[in-house]
Amino acid sequence: MAENPTNPFAKSGGVNAGVGGPADTKPRFPPVTLPSKIQSHNSHHPIMAPGHAMASGIDPQSSNTGLVNTSHLIAPAQPYRQPQDEEYQHTGSTIPDPIAVWENGRSFHGYKEGKYFFPNDAKEQDRLDLQHKLWTMALDNSLGWAPVGDAPSNVLHVGTGTGIWAVDFAEEHPLSNVIGTDLSLIQPPNKPENCHFFLDDIEEEWIFEMPFDNVHLRLMVSCFNRPKDVMAKILDHLRPGGWVEYHDTVFDLSCVDDTMQGTALRRWCDLMIAGAANLGRNLNVTKQYKDWMVELGFVDIIEKKVACPGNSWPVDPHQRELGRWQAVNTTSSIQGISLRVLQKGLGMSVDAINELSKQVQADACNRNIHWYCT
Repeated sequence: MAENPTNPFAKSGGVNAGVGGPADTKPRFPPVTLPSKIQSHNSHHPIMAPGHAMASGIDPQSSNTGLVNTSHLIAPAQPYRQPQDEEYQHTGSTIPDPIAVWENGRSFHGYKEGKYFFPNDAKEQDRLDLQHKLWTMALDNSLGWAPVGDAPSNVLHVGTGTGIWAVDFAEEHPLSNVIGTDLSLIQPPNKPENCHFFLDDIEEEWIFEMPFDNVHLRLMVSCFNRPKDVMAKILDHLRPGGWVEYHDTVFDLSCVDDTMQGTALRRWCDLMIAGAANLGRNLNVTKQYKDWMVELGFVDIIEKKVACPGNSWPVDPHQRELGRWQAVNTTSSIQGISLRVLQKGLGMSVDAINELSKQVQADACNRNIHWYCT
């Protein structure tokens, strides 16, 4: 139990991994100690479960209550420093998607056009590589928490983007066959021999015959028309004892106090949720993952919560560093996804979207707004 259960950045003694399932009640994933992470009885999102599943995140309903005194958590305001290129790994030169379509000065995937909300141009590819660095930092420099061993035979990364996770996993597991799929052809040619990329929509007919030891998905909350059906397909294509690992978020941003109220950031968040809903997507669907896994027959389901500050407002050095990276990740993504969701989902003009994006970017980096992602 955290010392202050209403605050995800209060010091805690660690996170206990919940284990269970109809097939086996013996723990297969032992409790772990994760400093500066929150634990709670109402945990959400990483979820893992043979089919096993793992997912990650936090329930905003249990964590966004105001605090009487947050001064011990918040560092004094100071100039914001953006992470530099040399601080994170690039996959290499920008890979232009040969079948991309262009809208409002940004390129988007041409295969299954319109299904994915984010762009796929050079700016977005840089953001995806930076986001990979942020995510591994949040996971204590790990690519994942599923106990897949040193040499899982077949590994699938759904929504591989620039391919950086798949490349890193293939390098760390040279005996594994690692496959990355995406709607965009933006993966590097200079990859390990055991790493392969395919243009594929995972919601369509499964193109792989082999069963997988590990299926990994990261930040796919906005990507699927039928996310529960995707989860069922994954279960059907896991080998006995295999693991699926979801690392995902909810779009309803949280705050440790009331400093986000009335901001452009709060308004943007609400507009995005509404716009995506009009396009058939639930940006808070992550909160249903665990229940779906139980219903579908996954076992040994483990659910963990990791809170990431939105900028460098925390006093804790690790959380402050996470926030520094998250601020860049957020500001780099706002305009691209807004052009799709707010224009097509709510009918906003490009000028209005661009003006709102500038305001949201300023709020996201404002260290007087103590927001966080879950």
